[in-house]
Amino acid sequence: MTHLPTPPRLRLQCPADVLAAIPYLLGFHPADSLVVLGLREAALVFHARCDLPVPAARSSEVLGLAAYLTQVLRNQKADGALLVGFGPPDRTDQTVRATADAMRGAGIMVFDQLRAMAGHYWSYLCRDPSCCPPEGIAYDVEGTVVAAEATLAGFVALRDREALVRTLGPPEGSALSLIRQETSAARDRLSQTPLCEIGGSGAAALRDAVDRYTLGSRMTDAELAWLTVLLATDRQLRDRALLMIDDAGTTLSSRTIQVALWTDVVRRCEPAMAVEPAVLLAYACWRSGDGIRSGVAVERARAIDPHSLSANLMEELLRRAVPPPLARDRRASHASGKPRRQRGKSRRSRAGT
Repeated sequence: MTHLPTPPRLRLQCPADVLAAIPYLLGFHPADSLVVLGLREAALVFHARCDLPVPAARSSEVLGLAAYLTQVLRNQKADGALLVGFGPPDRTDQTVRATADAMRGAGIMVFDQLRAMAGHYWSYLCRDPSCCPPEGIAYDVEGTVVAAEATLAGFVALRDREALVRTLGPPEGSALSLIRQETSAARDRLSQTPLCEIGGSGAAALRDAVDRYTLGSRMTDAELAWLTVLLATDRQLRDRALLMIDDAGTTLSSRTIQVALWTDVVRRCEPAMAVEPAVLLAYACWRSGDGIRSGVAVERARAIDPHSLSANLMEELLRRAVPPPLARDRRASHASGKPRRQRGKSRRSRAGT
């Protein structure tokens, strides 16, 4: 689930625009997913993606998911929503309709309910075959103004969620062998460091790392290994890093530096040492409004250590969709406040943004 502090202002004026924006908002093209866009005063302020229940899922599971998503939008003070199910009818219909009913029952206006699959979309609200034919309406994500604006703003849309997960994967081959050697050397160095000096060494390593990434450079393998060993040893260093992320929340450039730093550490460190760096990355992404990547980072941490308190706390924060402090009341993408019908040869449907 993702909050939107400072993304580009995307004008979403028809279903095709909504469908074009979603992969860039998520960072990947969704499949077998329900995507919820939360609106406040006609502005897109929040979005969430979840896996669709299997076709044979119990109705209680579907209703539970609908209730959960409704409560999430209420927590975000959303007054409107757009729902898009990505997948075949037997995966999407029940869940989309149940979620729409739950949201309307909670006083949230659902402007449109769409299903998308294989480059076509259908509206659950429009039954006019001259407007919304049974075979669906073709759309092209790449060929829209929305996609061009998002790309220009630096957003990317990877092939699928697994591609996003791989961007935070561990090193392999020779890179893995080298970082393991450096990590072993860092452990030896730590064993020879007086206990009273560990705190100062950690603070210096963290400060140097931030300075390095601020200048557009990065740590050497030895420096990175030393930082990860210190993080695994000194809990106060992790807390110091969290405070630095909080302090960086005041500016976009500072947040970007923190995300870049911890992304690099997670991708290059010895896999067993990635728990705390992954939690720090998750926290930095969350503070930046990127709940999707934050969730991937948490998954990486919990896969290594399912009992990690910091990782489990971060997962709970994301599950509850707690908004980051600087993301509150920020307006992101504009959407039209009322559904309107777009007349055109190949893009006619009830618009819902």
